[in-house]
Formats: sequence, C-alpha cells, structure tokens
Amino acid sequence: MPRRPSTKPRIVGDKVGLTLGGRFSADRKSFTGGQQDLNQFFYKISGCYPYNASASLIGAPANLTCQQALGFPNPNNPNQMYPYGENHQNFNEFTPTANLQYHFTDAVMGYLSYAKGFKTGGWTTRVTAVLPPGSPAQAFGPETDQTYEMGLKSELLNKQLIVNTAVFLSHYDGIQLTYQLSTSPVTQNAGNAQIKGLEVEVQSLLGSHLSLTGSVGYMDAKYTEVNQFAQATTGPYLPKTPRVKISLSPDAHTRLAGGATIRFGIDYTHTSEIYNDVQDTALLRRPKEDLFNASSSIVAPNGKLTFTIGGTNLTDRRFITTGQPQYAGGVVFGTYNAPREWYATLGMKY
Repeated sequence: MPRRPSTKPRIVGDKVGLTLGGRFSADRKSFTGGQQDLNQFFYKISGCYPYNASASLIGAPANLTCQQALGFPNPNNPNQMYPYGENHQNFNEFTPTANLQYHFTDAVMGYLSYAKGFKTGGWTTRVTAVLPPGSPAQAFGPETDQTYEMGLKSELLNKQLIVNTAVFLSHYDGIQLTYQLSTSPVTQNAGNAQIKGLEVEVQSLLGSHLSLTGSVGYMDAKYTEVNQFAQATTGPYLPKTPRVKISLSPDAHTRLAGGATIRFGIDYTHTSEIYNDVQDTALLRRPKEDLFNASSSIVAPNGKLTFTIGGTNLTDRRFITTGQPQYAGGVVFGTYNAPREWYATLGMKY
C-alpha cells in the first residue's frame, strides 16, 4: 500500500515547515453608464425647462438649449446624466503568501505568516449631479492589504483542550469606502489604514457530557492617512471595527436510555461599540451589545434524524446594523437587526 503523504509541510527535519504561494491577477474592466433623469427633475429645479428650450431662461446664451447649458452629456439623449461612452480600467497585481511553521512538539506548533490581498477598482455607477461632456466617469482605484501574523496552535491534555493564539498587523493602502455624498452613495479610496490586534480561541471537553468553546478578540483600527478629498466626510474611526469581541458557547449533551442523543447549547457574544458608516454618524452608532442564542436538539439512535428547536437574540436587543446619512434630503436611514426569533428544524440523512 502506498504511504499516505503528510499534510504538514516539512522541509527541514521534522520540526520546520515552509509554505510559499503567489497569485497574479490581470483584471480588465469596462463599464458604460446610463443613469437617466427620466422625470427631468434637474431641468425643472433649474428653471430651464423643457430640455430644448432656450438657455436664456436662466441667463445663459440664447443660442444654447437648456440641455447644453446644464451640461447633460449625451446630445442624443436629453435625460442621460452619466457621461456616455465605454470606460476602461486595467489592473495587474501579484499577491504572494508565505507561512513558516515550527513544531515544538507533536501538540504545539508556532507559525509566522505573510499574505498580500488585492481588491480591484471600479466605478461609482450612480451620480448625484449631471456630469457634463468630457468629464471622466467616477472611478476608484484598487485596495491592497498586507497582513503579518504570528501565532501558536496547541492540543493539550490528550486533546481535551485546544488553545490557539494569534497577533496580527494589517496595512491597507487605498482602502475603499462608500460615502453618502448628497443623495448618492459614492465609493472612494479613502486613504490608508492600519489594523492590529490579537485573538485567543479555546475549545475544551469538560468531562464526557460538556464542552466549552470561547474566543476573545482585540482590534485597534485607525487611519494612517486620509486623502484630502475625503477628509471632510471621514470620521476618526474605521467603520465596522469593534475594539473588543468575546464569545462563549457551552454545550451539554448526553445519551438517553433508548440510544438517542440530546443536546443543549448556548451562544453568548459581546461586541464593543461600532460605527456603521464612514462618517461615524452618531445616530448610526451601534452601542456595545450582549447577545444570547440557545438551541436544543435530539438525534435519533441511528443518527439519521435530528429535531432542533431554538431561539436567537433571546433578550430582544435592537440596534442599527447598517445605515447612511442623507443630509441633503434631511434624513438618516438605518436598518435594525432582527428581533427575538424562534425556530424549529427537522434534519434527515439518507
């Protein structure tokens, strides 16, 4: 029988492993914008209406039409707001990765890793105001991330306890964020950012009927540079980056006299405050929250049938998860999380 290859990369004895990789991306993009002002709102509010009327209505030269004076870009379509024609962007990026491992024992392994990530650029496809002839489409460039990580993975007490720890540092260049400018969401390269933090994950078996899984994460996220065009609309904190997140999930299970297995589990999550938008709008801030979910299930003796009942957000906490300020319209939009919910599921294996 052929020997099964090892899943651990080993290049120097039995203790050191090295993994190298890389990816080259060649991205070719094209886009044709076609946003329309179908009710001719911009003509009406300007006082120059209809589109083929003389621009003298607003004090412009009489030999110009309202369409020409207001800068609508397509002479064959008086309602088109986006510059007509096809737009092109090309992106070439090499993203390497490397991982160095050292096996202190069969149960404890330390590692160092580096990885580069790449997110392609594009266009904002909706504009707030008319883009006159000759104006470029509203494009944004690529975003790259370089992450360095050091950690330790271990299986202790005869695999009854698993402990994984890691510290990381990420550098973002050209970070892509979506701003609410007037009445339209616009994606821009806000600048550069740095995120550093640590994570600890623990899984343990406490006897034959109880297991416990938990994790603690700490993250320090900040801008290192903000582009000049974005400074007026960029808050001091990166969106969607809680400083602290803690989870704890005890799970109890036992086998009944008839051979069926019954299980009961609780999931607890604590998340520190989060800003949901780039501007760090106070009305859209999510305060620190503690959430509880629970479920109970019974598995048939043959393992082919599982019935589960449970509930999510048991304390019925409500908070905003996404939103955008639309000050031009005098409103701030927000979306709330789901309320307390109950469910039942029946699973079958064939």
